[in-house]
Amino acid sequence: MLHPGFQKALAYLTSDNVRSLLTDLVDNSSPTGNEIGVAQYLTARMRRIGMDTNLPLVDAGRPNAVGHRRGRGDGLNLLFTGHMDTSYSGAEEHLAGEGFQPKAVYRDGWVWGLGANNMKSGLAAALSAIEGEIYQVKLQSSQDQLNFPIKSNNKIAALQGVIESADVKPTEQAYSVFRTLSNSLDEHLGRLDTATKTRMPSVNQVLQRQKIDPIKAEPLKVDTAPVSSTPQ
Repeated sequence: MLHPGFQKALAYLTSDNVRSLLTDLVDNSSPTGNEIGVAQYLTARMRRIGMDTNLPLVDAGRPNAVGHRRGRGDGLNLLFTGHMDTSYSGAEEHLAGEGFQPKAVYRDGWVWGLGANNMKSGLAAALSAIEGEIYQVKLQSSQDQLNFPIKSNNKIAALQGVIESADVKPTEQAYSVFRTLSNSLDEHLGRLDTATKTRMPSVNQVLQRQKIDPIKAEPLKVDTAPVSSTPQ
């Protein structure tokens, strides 16, 4: 029997989605020794879908792009892997043609460009499959929320709307939903805080060596008014 997430991932793997990702990767030049731009792009996309990410250095200015999604802990591990570098930069005099330039060209159903075949198409396929499984990437308009599963931010907003629509105090069911969502949000914020403290310094070191402004973590703005999670 197919995994319940198979059809969801398959629906996302359209030619438009994969082509768009592949185009971004090809346009991001990454000759051997200068892969940092692609690494940053990949980790940014993985963070967007809620994965833990890291940029461990293999050599000075040469990080790997690592993304990790934790499961229940009682199953098998699944690893998607591939290389980000291209054998050439595209500036070599003996190279000619669209296929040797770090600029994607789409024509007749094919994407041409440096690294499109080896192996940025493989990276695009793997990341697209992951995105389609763990994140609802199809939410482009308000109507889409009726067709695709919603995430925590939508659930919190919906709960707020229900509570504000009544002239009486929230019900016990509303408090129960709030506690569930609040605990889930605390977990996400805890992971964010841990990543900020433990991983951002190494990322900033890489950025500074590339003469790129470091990332600055802004303090989380929270409502300081007292809030109760139980009925009054």
